[in-house]
Amino acid sequence: MTLDAAATVNAPAPNVPAGDALEDARARSRALLAGSRLGEARQAALTALDTYGPDAELSLVLALAYAAEDDDEEDDRAERVYREALEGFPDHLGLLAGYAELCLRSDFQDRPARKTRGPALAARVLELAPDSPEALRVAQIQRAPWATAVTDKAAARGPRTARTQMYDLRQALAGRSVRAAAEQARADAGQRPDEARRAMLVEALAVLERPGSVLLVPLVRRPSETRLVRAVLLAAVLVAVVGLRLPQWLWWAALVAHGALPFWLSRVLRGARSRGEASAAAQPVRQEAPQEALQDSSLPDAPLPDLPPVPPHSRRELALGLTGAAVVLGSLVGAGVWANELRNEYPRYEVASPDSFQGMKRLWNSPLNQALDEIAFTIPGGDYKGFTEVYGDPLSNEGSIGVYGMTGDIHDMSASMLHSFADSVRGGAEHVGATVTRSWTPDAGPAGGWLECVDITAADSARRTVCVWGDKGSYATVMVDDPDLLDSADSWTRELRAALVHPAGGTG
Repeated sequence: MTLDAAATVNAPAPNVPAGDALEDARARSRALLAGSRLGEARQAALTALDTYGPDAELSLVLALAYAAEDDDEEDDRAERVYREALEGFPDHLGLLAGYAELCLRSDFQDRPARKTRGPALAARVLELAPDSPEALRVAQIQRAPWATAVTDKAAARGPRTARTQMYDLRQALAGRSVRAAAEQARADAGQRPDEARRAMLVEALAVLERPGSVLLVPLVRRPSETRLVRAVLLAAVLVAVVGLRLPQWLWWAALVAHGALPFWLSRVLRGARSRGEASAAAQPVRQEAPQEALQDSSLPDAPLPDLPPVPPHSRRELALGLTGAAVVLGSLVGAGVWANELRNEYPRYEVASPDSFQGMKRLWNSPLNQALDEIAFTIPGGDYKGFTEVYGDPLSNEGSIGVYGMTGDIHDMSASMLHSFADSVRGGAEHVGATVTRSWTPDAGPAGGWLECVDITAADSARRTVCVWGDKGSYATVMVDDPDLLDSADSWTRELRAALVHPAGGTG
């Protein structure tokens, strides 16, 4: 049973003594019930029933206030009130509808008798007033009792305290500076020191008055609009980081900046709520003002009117909120997918081996060919293409420079990976008793990637320079044996790379 059924309190009560005092008692009980002040509503209804005798409307308020507690014992008390009241007012539509709702929502295992009375009560409501709001509500509960219960409980709970606080702040700042709004809030709270909403408003505005909080004010004045603007800015930064290949830390900085201001504001408002609630709780409870003072707020000592209820989210707020969330989600997913594609893409190459290179001829069976064939390797799987070439003097069949390598998807290639390959060359040389006399990392040239060279002296004093190049689409090891080429091995490696490996005209 929920407070939404309190609307039926307005149903007319037959055979009830007239009088302004009784009507005031009914109005006060209804107001307390509508304000979810259930204990006070019950006490007011009981006092009025003791004073004025049986009354259908007061009994309905009392039963609804019991049932709204959502407790088995309170539901039992509500049922007793309904049954006693219906003995005196058997055709009162509000009592019948409220009791029907209580019965229809009962658990058959816990209260089988109550559950079975529901359909008969609902039929009586439909018989008395088939087109009334009470009849429509009872029919809806008969179709889906628990679905309507969930909806009603959510409505009865009202807006969260955080939303109420934000609404009060927006109303206070409408057309005013923060300082003016804070002064007005302090003056109003002085008249209502025990009211938590006003105390929380004062505390929040006091924080927003500080110079360091100037960035938070737009988030309070225009929360939906600023949320959308921040979402668009975040999307722009994420796309720029990926598209322009900006440093990766800018990505994380944008995410932190996007959430920093809302996080700061939430902490500020949470602290203000805590201080405001504590301040209001420490004050004595304000006594109810006389009815005539409530009706005439122009009286000199008339109290402030109550703060307005918090309206539900408007369609515009919902649209802006959903748009902002969609922009953030879309930018994160889109930029992430795009970044992954860029990270996994690699240049496509074609290998074209010329018959001669810098005056040297292409050899097929030189000792250097055999040495390269022994150490060459291929990566199983994938679209890899290996190549091995040696250039030198065909008359002596001595190779001066040779290369073995491969093209394909090597998108994980990096300077550290290439360095590990060079370490393998150094380790292999030392394993056979050779000495590594020099290692250096020259510029890789216009093709990009990385290049590292190792100068090796064998036990018989013969020299050889090994250079390795790598990028995300190719890797190769170049051996230079000609003594005349050793001192410029890195330059010869760049030239050989340019002669052999050519872009295939697309990347993926």
